[in-house]
Amino acid sequence: MRLFARTSYLPMIKPAPRAVGATGPGGVAGTIGSAGANQMIAAHVAGSRGSRRGVLAVLTTVFCLGACGNAERNAPIAASPDASASSGQVAPAADASPFGITTYAAARFLEQATFGPTASSIAELKRLGFEGWIAAQQALPVPAIDGSILESRDPGPPDPLAVEFAPAKFTRIAISDPAQLRVRAAWSLSQFLVVSQNKVVAFAVVQYANFLMANAFTNYSDFLRALTLHASMGNFLDNSENRAASACIGCSPNENYARELLQLFTIGVHKLNIDGSIVRDARGRPVETYSESDVQALARALTGWTFQSAQPGLGKGNWANFGKPMIALRPNDHDKDAKRLLGTDMSPNQNATSDLEAAIAIIMAHPNVAPFVSLRLIQHLVASDPSPDYIRRVATVFNNDGTGKKGNLAAVAKAVLLDPEARRGDNPASANARQGYVREPFLAFTARWRGMGCRESPVPPLGIYPGLSWNQKPFQAPSVFSFYLPTDRAPGSLLLAPEQGLLNGGELSTRIGDLAYYVDQGSAKLTEAGCQFEEFEQALVASPETFLDLASLRYFRGSLPPALRVLALELIAQSAPLAPRVRAASVLAFLLSSPYFGAIK
Repeated sequence: MRLFARTSYLPMIKPAPRAVGATGPGGVAGTIGSAGANQMIAAHVAGSRGSRRGVLAVLTTVFCLGACGNAERNAPIAASPDASASSGQVAPAADASPFGITTYAAARFLEQATFGPTASSIAELKRLGFEGWIAAQQALPVPAIDGSILESRDPGPPDPLAVEFAPAKFTRIAISDPAQLRVRAAWSLSQFLVVSQNKVVAFAVVQYANFLMANAFTNYSDFLRALTLHASMGNFLDNSENRAASACIGCSPNENYARELLQLFTIGVHKLNIDGSIVRDARGRPVETYSESDVQALARALTGWTFQSAQPGLGKGNWANFGKPMIALRPNDHDKDAKRLLGTDMSPNQNATSDLEAAIAIIMAHPNVAPFVSLRLIQHLVASDPSPDYIRRVATVFNNDGTGKKGNLAAVAKAVLLDPEARRGDNPASANARQGYVREPFLAFTARWRGMGCRESPVPPLGIYPGLSWNQKPFQAPSVFSFYLPTDRAPGSLLLAPEQGLLNGGELSTRIGDLAYYVDQGSAKLTEAGCQFEEFEQALVASPETFLDLASLRYFRGSLPPALRVLALELIAQSAPLAPRVRAASVLAFLLSSPYFGAIK
């Protein structure tokens, strides 16, 4: 069995895919694998420390749980029912810092607020403090992708540039742009405000990515107005085709965008208390937020918008003028009749702009918006299953940022990151076992390269374009519901852990095998991408402990768990016949496939 189809790496060791991360009944950070890899590891560490054969048996067994090509290879991997709630990490002694922030705490914060900590970002955070760092980040210039090369190209397959361009360019920004918090916030928004290249052309996706980055810290009311008029969203959810019934024979309002605006973007399907708990009727049933008549009324209110596509010279890759907001080109396409939305009457005889403003005001006044949006941002930055108190505190800031303004996304992002529940785990002795989230594939991918100092994702050894995250390519979600549902729970658990749905055998085996392949067959590609993998190779040549100390600083907050260190040392001993660079890559891939890296707590 080989770890990677094109290689014969690791003839002696087959590292365990026990975990990218998991959620067990004890909390986020459990073990992935139906046989319970943490229990196997603990048993080995306790009773077989001197047996290399024992290590090999443990790792081979766990590896086969996710990567041996069985019928369940691509099924989500369930959590062990006995998963440990502990991260196994102990914070080092406090570092010298004007704000008393340890390296451990700084790295943990940056795991939540960026695409992975680096030595320089840790130093900057310790120098500025949490609030100062956030303020500095929010003041940085807005990054943008230049998609002009796509305007005259075929809009999609079979043109590989069109298929890979937007995900690759966004990945580069995520890895190297200084405005990490803004881009991370944009990524979070993209997860529940979806536009996908599965339907729209590549240039439209580029424009949408730029829109999210530019508006990540704006007011949510302004955001929704611009979102509604964004040509990429108009194409993706068909509001560009939304015309009044009176506009033509056979015309009727298109409800697609209106439905998702309510269900996925603002208020959800059930009424919520400010702490995110569901409002129930006298019989204990959830109270619905809106009715079908509300969807119909909103669809009618949003009729009449279309692309600014009359401009001459637009290429086929930009057929709808995606860089420009939609306009109300034909007044008769708008439904001017009276409407009633969410219990509020809208005046008749208004034009498309007036009805849009009225609809946004009605939606923003709904009490669900604050807890609904706050929960989504908490889930994508800090915790999959936050406490009601955490949601309540952030939703309160959403409703009033301290100056009387509602929907200030910059203030909300700050509240999410600085909340006591978010910062509790900065000292692992105070961590809540239920808190945290699984590091989804894109975040694991970017963190790996950032830890090596890369400027971008390297081009695969046999490839042409930069590599993309294994199981979660940006802006290529399979549907409007994104890569997973925010309400998904971990198998065998009542905890929310929607990201775990992306973790399967194929994902894990790729994480384990591809780094050695890059290093052995494409080391020049790593250098071209600015990666400094030679630091890991040289550290391993110096000594196993030097290598593990470096990996600890780059990927484990300077606190590599002792149990994982013991296993890594035995893997290093077993892999002695391999070339140093492949040996270092193989052991590092094993470390980054562990639950200690895979779950951010």
